[in-house]
Parts: sequence; structure tokens; C-alpha cells
Amino acid sequence: SEKSGADGSFKLDALTPANYQLVVRHRDYAVKYVKDLIVGEGQEFKASTVQLEKGAVVSGMVLGPNGSPMAGAVVKMYPTSAGGSQHSASTNPQGEFSVKNVRAGSYKIHATRARRGGDSPFQENSDLKRTQRTITVQNGQSLSGLDFKLSDR
Repeated sequence: SEKSGADGSFKLDALTPANYQLVVRHRDYAVKYVKDLIVGEGQEFKASTVQLEKGAVVSGMVLGPNGSPMAGAVVKMYPTSAGGSQHSASTNPQGEFSVKNVRAGSYKIHATRARRGGDSPFQENSDLKRTQRTITVQNGQSLSGLDFKLSDR
């Protein structure tokens, strides 16, 4: 892991000759993957410029079985199209969640309640099945109002 300079440049030394994947992360942008970087013995490899994109923001609420906001619930997103990353967020005391820097693509998204002692071990799986849906996002999009209602059934 290496941080880039103020101008965005970076240098990785002493790499074993191999085929590499470069992962570029920044807190304000969607993660970018650059595949098939072939580094040879004793050679300097100059990667092409990597342009980061503003990812999407996905937000909403999780409501409990009684219809009130649920703090501590977990929302997870799994990519169903190439290039996506997994994301997760917990709800705040008002039951709100926000997932930032989501790469463009399709995702399965679901909500589960916070685990507490005495809960059925099958509750999380039940929540997942009842709330799972598929969404598609574009870079720079703000997808809000994505709400989930958990039930006791």
C-alpha cells in the first residue's frame, strides 16, 4: 500500500516480476481497478494515468417491525456487474444510512437488523430474503429514499 504525492504520482519499488492489479482508493471517489499490469525483471513499468470518478451515493432508512426508525441496522450491497465493490453501512439513531463512492453498475442490496442476544440465529437470513432487491447506479448519481421495512414474520 502506497500513498500518492500531492500531484497524484506514486512509485512502487522492489516488485517481483508478475502480472499485477492496481487498486486506487480515495475517500471522495469510487475505487478504481487497473488489471493486467505486467512487471518484468529489472524493468521500470510506467502505468497509464488513472482517472477516478465520483461514485454514486445510496441512502435511505431502515424501519423496524413497528414502523419506527431502527438504529444499528446494517445495509449491505453486493455487485452483480463487473467492476463493482461490496459496500456496507450501519444506520444512525434516526434509522438513516448512506453509502458513498459506489461505482456505477448493478447491485443487490438488503438490510438486516442489529444482532442482539436472544435473537433467532435465522433472523438475519430472513431479513436478507425479505428486503433484498437489485438497484443500478450511475457515477455521480444520488439515489435517496431507498427504504427498508423489517418484519417479525
